[in-house]
Amino acid sequence: MTEFEINDLNSEQKDLVDIIGLEAFNKLVFHYGGSQIYIPKTDTIERQRRNAKICNEYRHGKALKFLANKYNLTETQIRTILSDVYVKKCDHTVIGQMSLDFNEM
Repeated sequence: MTEFEINDLNSEQKDLVDIIGLEAFNKLVFHYGGSQIYIPKTDTIERQRRNAKICNEYRHGKALKFLANKYNLTETQIRTILSDVYVKKCDHTVIGQMSLDFNEM
């Protein structure tokens, strides 16, 4: 792995080094050099964390109405979160959601 010194970098790269450090910059260049990477906003990560908490609380028996009140969301929003997070990742059906298996017909 080629390691760069601070004098090898342009001003934008030096700004990044100021934030993450030279060692991390070199690792970033080694692993992702020439690629485009997406860095999410903090609210995206916070929303993912909140949705995981909602999924966990629902799995442990919390009602939709309780979760909606706790997280200041509507029950429809909670159902959408559970459909997106809980059903797809946890492979479980949301209460009140109908599931059809056409292979049994």
